[in-house]
Order: sequence, then C-alpha cells, then structure tokens
Amino acid sequence: MKLKGIDKFMEKTDPVFAGKRIALIPVYFLSLFITGLLVMTSFNNLPNVLSTSGIDGMVLAFLPLIGEGIVGAIGFVMVYQIWFLREKMKAKYGKWAYRRIFLVGFGGIILVLSMTVISFFPISGTFWSIPPFNVLVTSIDSYLGIAAPFIAWPRAVLGIVVSIIGLIMIPRSIITFGFDYTTVVYLYFPEESTFQDHAIYSALRHPMYSGGLTIALGGMIFSFTPYAILLYVTFLIGFSMHVRFVEEPELMSRFGDSYKEYRKKVPAFFVNPARLKTFFGFLFGIRRA
Repeated sequence: MKLKGIDKFMEKTDPVFAGKRIALIPVYFLSLFITGLLVMTSFNNLPNVLSTSGIDGMVLAFLPLIGEGIVGAIGFVMVYQIWFLREKMKAKYGKWAYRRIFLVGFGGIILVLSMTVISFFPISGTFWSIPPFNVLVTSIDSYLGIAAPFIAWPRAVLGIVVSIIGLIMIPRSIITFGFDYTTVVYLYFPEESTFQDHAIYSALRHPMYSGGLTIALGGMIFSFTPYAILLYVTFLIGFSMHVRFVEEPELMSRFGDSYKEYRKKVPAFFVNPARLKTFFGFLFGIRRA
C-alpha cells in the first residue's frame, strides 16, 4: 500500500527523488540522526578525556550541554531556512523552491530529533564519578537509600513505555496526515492544500512535535538526572518557541481568527486528560484519526 501523500511529495521534488531514489531519503535522515548522536556522545565523554589537561572542571562539566547545544542550534537553523527563506526561494526558483530547500529543512528536524534519545545514553567515566560533578549525572531517586531500587526499575520501565508511545505517534502522524503534509509541502504550495479534519486535532495541535517531545520525556524519566531534566526543559522551550514564533503565525495568517480561537482551546503538545480516548484512538488507529 502506497504511503498517503507520497505522490504529491514526489511531484514537488521530481526529479531529485524520482523512482527508486526515494530510498535515499531514509538513508540521508538516518545518517544525520547518527551524526547528531555521535556529536553529543563525544561531548559527553570529552570531560573524561580532558580531565588531566588542566582545564577547569566547571568548564568541562558544561561540555555535554555544549554538544547538545551545537546539535540543536544547527538543527534549528536548518529548519528555520525552510520557513524564513520561503519567499526568497520562491522568487528565485519558482515551483522548484521546495525541492531546493527540503533536504536542508528536514535534515534540521532529524538533528533535533536525535536529541530526543540522548538521555538514554548514560554519562559516565572517571570525571563524572568525582563530586560535585557526579551529582549532575546521578539519578535523583538514587539518594533515597534502600528505597532507591524499588523506584528505579519502575521509573526506567515507565520511561521506556512513554518513549515507545512517542515513537508510535510519529509514524501515526505521517500515516494519518500524509507524507506531503508532514513534510510541509503546502508551506510552499498553500493554494493546493486541503482542510485537514482529524479527530486528533481536537486533542493536540501538533501531534508530530508531541511525539518527539514524548520520546524526550521518556528519556528524561529513564535517566532522571539533573542533566536529563535540564535537557528536556531546554528541548521543550525550543519547540514551544518554534511553534509560537515561527509555525503558528503562518497558520494564523492562513486561517485567521478561527485558528486563534482553536489555539486557545486545544493544547499544543500535551493531551488534556478529557481527550485521552481520542488520543489513544489516534495512537492505535482504532478510531477515526
């Protein structure tokens, strides 16, 4: 069965991804995802490598955040090009503007998504075993003494389950809305877009982004270290700023006051408990999405 919206996507990117060359997209995305992880894990381990170099320990302790900041900054800069360069690209390349910018914009999204799983990779080593730096990478519940093991395992399982829910949300979003909508084809061709009426939009404004944030939330719960919590909060702030200042202004300009009212009623990323039935119906495809 052909993926919904793939024909429209291929039409707008032809001949770059014509025929079997469409298989290059997952290869490209996977390569960027792995690259993002390698950069972040390398920065996580740098304090161990440089611990005898004479560099101040407080500086070394910030290296994991710097690594994540580099990946996130590059990712968001790449993403923003697909939005902020739209008019310039359309003026220069006309109907081929989307084809020119797609790999850059969605490459950025993949780099950002690589940050969602970094908390599953523990930060360890000689440097991180020494106070006060060990506090940053030690799970908070480990300070509960004999009760710690009884909390740690359920917490780890909960983190994995939450991340699995997020992992399911992303392909479900693509299947439900179509590959063309999830790759923002209609940001460049708004005149060809159609009204999207899906039940999940009564529970979440941005199901795809919610999936990424849910994966990251699971990673935070799994690790439950001060660093993991700080990373998640930063990740959430980054997504919130993107939605508020980049994506939703475009939606409001397209749909007017109706979208402003909709935004007041429906949360962006986290489901209202009253809409859990709708959410799980979307997640498992058991109700109209």
